[in-house]
Formats: sequence, C-alpha cells, structure tokens
Amino acid sequence: MSNFEVQAGNGRLYKLTPEKKQKELDRLKVLREDKAQAWATDDKAHDYDGFLQIGQNFINWLQEGLNQSGNDLMRMNWKGKVVKTDNGAVLQVRDAWIGNGMMDLKQFTESGANVSSSQAQSKPQAPVEMFDEEDDLPF
Repeated sequence: MSNFEVQAGNGRLYKLTPEKKQKELDRLKVLREDKAQAWATDDKAHDYDGFLQIGQNFINWLQEGLNQSGNDLMRMNWKGKVVKTDNGAVLQVRDAWIGNGMMDLKQFTESGANVSSSQAQSKPQAPVEMFDEEDDLPF
C-alpha cells in the first residue's frame, strides 16, 4: 500500500463481519468438539482482523529504540484514526513513537536512517573457520 505515511509501521484493523465472526466461531467449535481442544471456547473468537506493514526501516527504528532504552523491553506507542470505507469503519494504526528522546518513526524514515547506530558501530564478525570433520568424529 503506497499511501502509508512512512511505508512501514502502519496498519489496519477491521471489525469482523457477522459472516467472518461466524466462520471463526465454527472453526473454534471444530477444534473443541472434533479435536478435543478444550481451550477453543467461543470467548476466544477474535472481533478484529488486520495487519501491520513491516519494512526494514521499521525494524531498524525498533532496534535503535531498544538500543537507546538500555533495557530488554521498551514501549512503542501508536495513534489510530477510524476511517470509513466501503467495507465499514477501519482503524488506521499510525504515528508510532517510542519516547526517551528517540525520534518518531516518520522522522527516522525521513532522515534516511537505514542502519541503526549500533549496527554501524558494531565490530565485524570474525570469519568462521571450517573444521576438519575427521578430527571431530566421536568414534
């Protein structure tokens, strides 16, 4: 979808039509009754279906944000806007940001930052040496 603001990190979330909702309920019923999957109760049926557009710039932005956070976890925030379409209302996921001084995804993409600073500063990987198979055989 070329109309995405930064070509990645954006998404769409669609409310299931009654037909799709019933199809999901039927799928869970088959799992529950025919395949003995006790967890597959009707309350596990989802109400929305959608996607998130992923590109290398989005991955780099996430990695850079994680690097800057200094933790194993970080929080990524999104804004959304409900847009009316021929198929009903759609939640457009957009305007992603991390915080802690990290530029937002749109700024990151527009700046041309294609490689995270940690990747650019990392040491090159040592060459992998092949071993002599006969020296490593356990028998």
